[in-house]
Amino acid sequence: MNSRILLLTLALFMLHLAACSPAEKEWRLTPAGEVRYVITEVTVPDESQERQDTIITGIRLKQTGSVAKEYGEGRNLLFEVVSERQGAIDSIRFTCDIYGRISAVHGADQATTNLFTRLFFYIPAARTVKAGDTWTSEFTLNTPIPEKHMNMITVQEIKGDTVVMGLNTVVSVLTNVSESVSAQGMLKGTISASLSTGLLYHCSLKGSVMKRDNPDEKSEHTFIIQRQ
Repeated sequence: MNSRILLLTLALFMLHLAACSPAEKEWRLTPAGEVRYVITEVTVPDESQERQDTIITGIRLKQTGSVAKEYGEGRNLLFEVVSERQGAIDSIRFTCDIYGRISAVHGADQATTNLFTRLFFYIPAARTVKAGDTWTSEFTLNTPIPEKHMNMITVQEIKGDTVVMGLNTVVSVLTNVSESVSAQGMLKGTISASLSTGLLYHCSLKGSVMKRDNPDEKSEHTFIIQRQ
């Protein structure tokens, strides 16, 4: 009898561990204090154009919890940001739901809003994550020439609190008038993020974009986010 009780207790304990395993919890953003990122974006067009570098030297990002009373949705999180971009310091706040979708931005220009979108797009909606899982996510950067990003994300491994993902992105450059595709290309890279908070640790993407009417005319792109 004692051996049966012991085996049953052990079985229940193992089931409890499995239920509480971090890899089996629904992955979402959660309040996590303050973090700092350094972001670098480099575009190298063809020889007929000048190299274009956009470097955001630093962003301090602070999650301050739920904003259910202000926005009426309990899953929204409030972020306070101090950014230093091309010598200018901006104080910004924005809300984002627990699955990484930007809800509202206060005091930010479009370039900064686009950046926030790229900080969280990888978080899947209402699901657990484990090695081998794949999902898709897409967003459009609202630039003078809009860019649509269609992303395929695959979990390569989970090491402790770190989710390591492979990323394949199809970039389509749209025309302002008809939203037809004027250029298209592929970016590839990796993302690592916290399993417990959803926040990014590192993102590195590289690839090229070619004009549809002239495939020989292409630009090389590098995008890096590094948590400090």
